[in-house]
Formats: sequence, structure tokens, C-alpha cells
Amino acid sequence: MKSTNDAYKFAELDGMEDAVEEIRKLEQQLSRQHGSPVTLIAYENRSGDDR
Repeated sequence: MKSTNDAYKFAELDGMEDAVEEIRKLEQQLSRQHGSPVTLIAYENRSGDDR
């Protein structure tokens, strides 16, 4: 899968089960609040900066 923004890439979350679980919980919470499914996508800055 390719990112559409050259400044960011998909975050590598292998081995970060706790972080992935938190993302899933937040997706569920937001989906309930919004009334339809919400999907969160994790990106990281390609340059490593904290912009």
C-alpha cells in the first residue's frame, strides 16, 4: 500500500501490540460516537522530524 503524501509513510507497528490495541479501542469508541465505522491510519514523518 502506498501513501499519497510524500512527507509521510505508514507507521511500522510490528511488535507494538499494545499500541495497535489502543488504536482499535479508539476506532470502536469513535465509531459508536459517529454512528458509522471509523478507521484510523497511523503515519510517521519520513524525515523523522516531529512536525
